[in-house]
Amino acid sequence: MLNPKAVLISLFAFVAALSSALSAQAGAGDWDARIISTQGAVAVFPSGASGSVPAATGMPLEQGDRVTTGPGSSAEVGFDGLHLVSLNEDTDFTLRSDARSSTELSLASGGLLAKIHHLLSGQALRVETPDAVAAVRGTEFGVGLTAQGTTDVGVFDEGRVAVSGAAGGPAQILTSNQETDVPRGGPPARPHALRHFLRYRARMVRLLRRQRGLRRLWRRMPASRRRLLRREMIRRARARRVRRFPGGRSNRLPIRGQGPLRRRLRRRRMYRKGRPDRWNQGGRR
Repeated sequence: MLNPKAVLISLFAFVAALSSALSAQAGAGDWDARIISTQGAVAVFPSGASGSVPAATGMPLEQGDRVTTGPGSSAEVGFDGLHLVSLNEDTDFTLRSDARSSTELSLASGGLLAKIHHLLSGQALRVETPDAVAAVRGTEFGVGLTAQGTTDVGVFDEGRVAVSGAAGGPAQILTSNQETDVPRGGPPARPHALRHFLRYRARMVRLLRRQRGLRRLWRRMPASRRRLLRREMIRRARARRVRRFPGGRSNRLPIRGQGPLRRRLRRRRMYRKGRPDRWNQGGRR
């Protein structure tokens, strides 16, 4: 006859082992990172390659990839449909590590807002700037660099972030609706109520709505398919960049919109497609 107590103990041990295995599995591997949206001038510098390519919606990112945004431009990067990072204008962002166990995001200039879903056991994420490190759990937060080199870190309505200076010193723990600043070469200031990040609150609300929609629509791709898609999108972007029109001028400007230059580019595109009648409409300028 089975001992009920022994059976119960064995069941608890099995459940604990299964939970530990699932947590370890969830913390292993790499994130499925992709560019979700772009606005304006956004470029990707692929890891291990020279030069940049225009960013495109759906482009997979790998460890070491760098994303930059120009004036008045922005971009969003998604991780497995769980996390969403929004890049401000004039931002220089690098995905240093896409490992779930130790995700590292680097910010050389500009700023970002992020909605990070709750991280499981064995997962870690941090954002580094030249003078600060922000260790993040599941949270709504922002990081920005000022022209003076100060790093601002803030937490919105929920979350917890540990902020430390790159030069060392004790870390400051930020909770909901708190922020701190880290001067160049110094330790972080004591946490205080949101001031710098108050202007981003409405944008964070929109980011939360987009993150919820992203979770419903996301379809994860195997790593092999992501690599193939990334390689093909980079190849096509480079082919578009080096393509030249009659007269030796390359198409480095978008042809949408109005203006004499864009009209001239549209006419040249028609010429390249074998339709010189359309190209010459209105007179050649």
